[in-house]
Parts: sequence; structure tokens; C-alpha cells
Amino acid sequence: MERLRAALADRYRIERELGSGGMATVHLAHDLKHGREVAIKVVHQELAAALGGERFLAEIKTTARLQHPHILPLLDSGVADGLLYYVMPFVAGESLRDRLNREKQLPIDDAVRIAREVADALGYAHTLAIVHRDIKPENILLQGRHAAVADFGIALAVQSAGGTRLTQTGLSLGTPNYMSPEQAMGDKTIDARSDIYALGAVTYEMLTGEPPFTGANVQAIVAKVLSDRPRPPSMVRDTVPPEVDAAVLKCLAKLPADRFIDAQSFATALTTPSRYATTGREGFRAPGLADRARRWQVVSGALAATTLALAALLFSRSGGTAQDLGLIRAEVEIGLTNTLTPPTLASSPDGRSIVYCNGSEIWIRRWEDFAATRVRAGDGGCLVAGFSPDGRSLAIIGLPTSLRIVSLTGEAPPRTIRVDSLPDVAIYSGGIEWTSDDDLFIASRYVLLRVHPQNGTTDVVARIDSTNTIRNLDVLPDGRNSLVVTSPSGSTTLQEWRIGVLNHESGVIDFIQQGINAAFVEPGHLVVVRDDGLLAAVPFDPNTRRTTGPATRLTDSVSAQVPTINVTTDGTLIYWRSGATTLGHPVLVDRSGAVQDLTPPWNAQFLIPRVSPDGSRLAVETSVAGTSDIWLRDLRSGQTTRLTTTGSTTGRQTWHPDGRSLTIISDRTGTPLPYHRRLDDATLTPMPTFDKRGIFGTDWSRDGEWLVLRTDDQALGKGDILAVRPRVDSVAVPIAASPEFAEYSPALSPDGKWLAYVSNESGRYEVWVTSFPVPQGKWQVSSAGGTEPLWARSGRELFYITEGHLVAAAVTTTTTFQAAPPQRLFSILPFATYGIFNRNYDIMPDDKRFMMIQRNEEPTTRLVAVLNWRAHLATASR
Repeated sequence: MERLRAALADRYRIERELGSGGMATVHLAHDLKHGREVAIKVVHQELAAALGGERFLAEIKTTARLQHPHILPLLDSGVADGLLYYVMPFVAGESLRDRLNREKQLPIDDAVRIAREVADALGYAHTLAIVHRDIKPENILLQGRHAAVADFGIALAVQSAGGTRLTQTGLSLGTPNYMSPEQAMGDKTIDARSDIYALGAVTYEMLTGEPPFTGANVQAIVAKVLSDRPRPPSMVRDTVPPEVDAAVLKCLAKLPADRFIDAQSFATALTTPSRYATTGREGFRAPGLADRARRWQVVSGALAATTLALAALLFSRSGGTAQDLGLIRAEVEIGLTNTLTPPTLASSPDGRSIVYCNGSEIWIRRWEDFAATRVRAGDGGCLVAGFSPDGRSLAIIGLPTSLRIVSLTGEAPPRTIRVDSLPDVAIYSGGIEWTSDDDLFIASRYVLLRVHPQNGTTDVVARIDSTNTIRNLDVLPDGRNSLVVTSPSGSTTLQEWRIGVLNHESGVIDFIQQGINAAFVEPGHLVVVRDDGLLAAVPFDPNTRRTTGPATRLTDSVSAQVPTINVTTDGTLIYWRSGATTLGHPVLVDRSGAVQDLTPPWNAQFLIPRVSPDGSRLAVETSVAGTSDIWLRDLRSGQTTRLTTTGSTTGRQTWHPDGRSLTIISDRTGTPLPYHRRLDDATLTPMPTFDKRGIFGTDWSRDGEWLVLRTDDQALGKGDILAVRPRVDSVAVPIAASPEFAEYSPALSPDGKWLAYVSNESGRYEVWVTSFPVPQGKWQVSSAGGTEPLWARSGRELFYITEGHLVAAAVTTTTTFQAAPPQRLFSILPFATYGIFNRNYDIMPDDKRFMMIQRNEEPTTRLVAVLNWRAHLATASR
């Protein structure tokens, strides 16, 4: 210590030794320059000698770029008088090991919360291709109610710097109780799934009081890690919920491919009962009603998977003859999603996995698993996706409009490819396909592109007549033609959609028949979805590109609103089956999550609820037959009134502060623009053109002086937030409009001095606040992803959605802006949300109740798999 104290005397005042671990001794010190307490870790002498200071310090720099609320940052590092050291903040709390030593088992809620916070930290680091490699209770620090991961990347730096010299010293990396099998076996390539295993082991210990595998020595523990199966945590502690049981055991799978694909999927699974099966421990306690309901959800998903597996087995053994099996359908349990965006589908080349994405979330379902897991795909969500030929990666188009390559094995972080003239899939839908020659085809609007993902170059393959829009794509086997679905530009009628074959050289489409989706199936059929939802198979010759016989009806009730279909390589047909016709209905929800229905009930496709300034009326957007309009509900009498009848998309309404009029967005002229609508006048009055771009959302200051506008640059695929004084200005001024990032969902504070919004400036979408009307500084409010901000009417709180919950953050704005840590109010899963673009809820004047859109009890769409349909065609033809 004296040697260290003398060597660092000009920068740090060494106070005392805090402890010693496997790689370093820790000292408490005072940072003289910044006036703060820090922890200085001095690498043990024998390890330092094996590493070499220069190489170690070069490797450790990779961890310095980690900035996350649940990661303890690296502040400094160096060599002092031959001592190799690195510096981290001093956490005035305890480690998870200290708490486990004291309590042995943690309360289940605490264990789940800590596991989710560590998973969030790991997920962030993994997207940067940084793997911790030494997750254990000693490296998880607790301060208040929050966890922070320490020594991030140190193990990797040690391994990278040490090389063969490290092996010669006999030192080992990792702690045997938490090492994954592949790490215990000394595999050179360790990816994110090794960290997921270790976090599963730590969670197991938090729940049961012991790691999953123990032994008298290192060799005994490693032997169990490689060969034994852990007991379910519920067999040790019968109060462990089934979803936690199943999630932890999935983390501890021997094969990396059998674990969660990313840390976020594990975090989601810990609190998502409907997606994970029980583990056979029900006999340990008498189930209550809630247990039985949850178990039935699980069993229904298991039955669907079992039906598929059994049918596939019988089909393969029987040779697939019509006499053996008839047409078999099975619903696939997917659980609820929390976005309004219609989901799309893609199947892996081997037919063993499907991916479905619904705007903000991406899920992968492997047929051998009971449930889907979430794909950690970086920022931007997913509108369409396609598997690589080897099935190890996904090509994804999301928002802001961008092409990302995502590894499904965790081998590399998501990679964004810049594509000029990338189609606006968010507006016009479209298709993406990764062909066997490793090229990507992307279609939307009136262009078909070929992208070479290895070098990022792009070619325009074909342009069609601009009076049509390409809605879907399926590249035919010859690679020179594609099956496409088109619609007249601006059409809102499904009956006008047509199926045709696009020639890549000429750009000419030979139309085949009416339909809203189609997929080619070897050796010669088209599976077609009609505008009425009927699903049929049509004989088709890919050489002549003509149909060769009449259609055979396969099934009905395909969702016309979500007409995505897919056929796996083993011939399984997958589609979305239509269910209830409404997204949900408006309800009042208090801060505890208790729901109160409006009287009388009101049924339609609702979104964007907005409560009048005095709380007496509700304006809400409804969608019917591809168009939307505004309806008004008197919350006192229950009377409803239709305010618009435009026959186009009209909505995104905002109350004017006078309470007697609304600002409404309508695309009646082809471009979304703001209109004024007085309640006592049926006329939609266009507002002046304040910006050359389309306007997709507005918000008024309480005094009526300022109007905030949310634009969207369709070419760049990003939004900006502007403001204008309608009675004074002719041009809007930028408020949150950075050239590199996207800004959405503006919300003005009641005093008009602060603007909350959503931006991806930090690398993912978070809630930010800036001063208004002159942006002089900005503050990031959320830290684990955030959307849909809303100020309390008092101005003393900011609400937003994060980690599946509506939260409230107390704010102070006396001299500058400050936000306290958010407090969870209730789960958002029972309610429909809108994601990054708009807010899909509102607050009542009392600041105690929220106007939410409650989901239907059943999902509006269900995933269905159809087996043996080709044998059904043979039967039908006879």
C-alpha cells in the first residue's frame, strides 16, 4: 500500500484496503482533482507479470466506452511503480455477495429486479460486442435499490493481453460456479450467451441460496457444470413463480443455442407468465385461481407446439400421403405484444424457426421451444425481416428507415448498412429477401433494390410505373423475376391490390390475379390471400410465370389487415388468423392499475385518446376499413358524436387550450397536414404551411401562443420537432431537430417552458427534455428505453413508458430541469401503446387517473401453422 500511495500521491490519496479478489486488491482512495471517492484495483503481482502493463492497458480501453446506468464505468488506468491498476467509482453500498452472505436467499421480487438490471447492462454491452466473462455476485454492486456491474471487460482484457503467458501461470479466468460449459472447457470463442449462463447461475443463487452446481474443489464443480442438470429453483423454494423457474433453467442450458438469444429476452421472460412453460413442480403447493389461469396459458402454448411436432413426425414417417393425414391446423402461442403495428413473418431456411416483428419488437420462435424469445436487434425495431441463407443472421428494416444486419448467435453486434433510396416500408409496406447468392432484395413503393451486405453496395434492379406501389416481394427461383403484390398509389381499397410477376430487366409486371399477398412454393404453387381473407393455393409454372389450374381453398379467416403468410422449407404454412375486430376500448385507470370502464361501453378500433382541458370530453381516433376519423365522447352523459367524415386518414388530434376546438392531422390532399376543427362547425380548416414536410403530430402551449409540430422526413426516415406561433410566424423553427438522430412524440409542459420528447441520440430511443421555446440544454430522463412522454397537469411529474410499465418521475424546474428516479405505476401490457411516434394515453385533470385504451382479452391476431396442406390439394383435385 505504501508503494501505491507514494506512486499515486499527485493524483489520489490512498485511504485503506477494502478487500482482495482473484485478480486484484481493492483500495479506497480520494480523487484529488475531482474531489470524489474512488476504488483503485491493483492487479496481483503474478498476474501483472504475466500480462504486461502496456498490452493490458490497451485492451482495457474497450471498456471505457461503456456508459450505462447499471454499469460501473472505468475512470482511469495505468502503471505506477510497476503496479498495474485501474480506477472505478466507489459505491457506498455492498456487493451482491455481501448481501447473499447475510441473507442467503433474497426476496423473489428483489432477485428478479436485480437480475433484470444486470441483464439490461449485459444487453447494452453485448450490442457493442463486449462480453463480461466473469459475472458473479462479487462483481454486482448494490447501491440503494439498484445494481451496477463492475469489472466489465476486465476478464477479456486479461485474456487478450495475457495470451499463452496467462496459461503458463496456472491462473484461470472466471469463477467455476458461474462459468458456462464452453468457458469451463476453455473454448477460445466466448460470446454473449456465456454471460447469460452466468447471470442465470447468479439468479439461481439469489433464489435458492446456492449456485446451481457446488463441489469440494474446482474440478468437481466443473465436472457438474459439464454433465449435470440443475434442480429447478422451485424444488428448493416452492414460491418461485413458474416463469422465473423456466427462465433461469433456460439460461443454464448446456448448449449456447438452447439459451436465450440475448439478455433482454431473459429479462422479459422473468416477468412474462404467458410465454414460458411450468417445470413440473405444481405438486409442491396447492394452486390458486391465478396459478390455474396462468398454467392454462402455458399448457395451451405447449399443446400447440406438441401438435406441430406430432403432426410433423407423422407426416415424415408416413411419406405425407393424403390417406395418412388430413389438413392439420394449430394455433401457436405467442403472447401479447404491446404495439399497434401489424406483425410480419419470416421463416428460417431450415424451417425450424420463425421470426415475427411488429414495429418495436422482434421475436423468434424455435419449434423445439415452448415459447418465443425476443431478439436483441439494436435500435429501430422491425418492419420487415429476412433470414440469411445460413439462418444465422437477420436483415431488418426498421425505424428510422435503415437496414440492419443482426446476428442470431450473438457473434457480432447489429450492423447498419447505409442504403441510398431505401424504400419507406413504414408507410408503404414492402418486402425483403436474402437469396442463396448472399444478396438482399428490398422492394417498396416503385423500386426494387439489390443490396450486397458484405460491402454495403446497392443496385437498382427495377423501377415500376410510379402510379403503382409494391406491397410485397418473393424472389422466384430463377433470380430474374419476382412475385410482387401491388396497389395503385394512394389506394385505400384492398380490392384494387393485384398479384403479378416483375421482370427485373424490363421493370414490367405481368399481372396474374387479384389478391393482397402471395408466396411461391416449390415445385409449382402460389399460396394466395384474397381481399376477403380467404387463403387458397393456385397451380403455377415458374418457367412460364402463368397459373395452370383452378384455385383450391385452404382455409379462411386470414387477417386481411395483417395478410402476411410464409411457407417453411418443410412445407409448413404459417399465417396470422384474424380475431376480434377492435384494438380495445377507452377506460380510466388509476395509479395502482385499477380499471374503470366508461359508461355506456364503446366499441371500435380506438387510438390516440385526448381528454379536453376541463376533463369533460374525450376525442379519440377510430379506424374502419382502412380510413380513420375523429369521434367525441361526452364523459358526463355518454353521448358520442362523429366529428370528421373525410374518407381518408384523419386523426392525431390535439385539444386547443380554449376547449372548443381541435387541431387534427389529415392526409386528405395526399400529404399529412394540420387542420383546425371547431366543435360547433363541421368544416376542416387547413392551417398555414409552416414547413415543407408532412406534419404527423401537434401539441399546443397552454396559453395558445405556440404550436409544436412533429415532422417526418420520408427520404431520411427520421422525425424532427419544430415550433411556430401561428398568429405571428410564417415558418416553424427547430426545437429538437438534430441532423443525425430522430425526434418524435413531443409534449409541452403546462407552464410552456419545457418540452419532453423521444430521441435515439443515446443509441436507443429514450425520453429527453429540453427548454422551450429556446432550447438551451437537454436532459435524458429515461435510461432503459422510454416512449410516450406526458406531463402531469400540475407540471410536477413526467409520465412515460419504460420496461413494460407506465412510470412517473417527479420533476423540479425552479432554476433548471431535474428529474427524480421514476416510480412504477402499473404494467402497460393490458393496454395498447403506440411506441416512439405518438402517445396512446392521456391524463385526467386530477392527475390521479389515466385514459387508456384497454386491449381485448384475446389478441386481435393469432399465429397459425398448417401442415399437410399439399396432401389436401391432392385430395381436392381428385
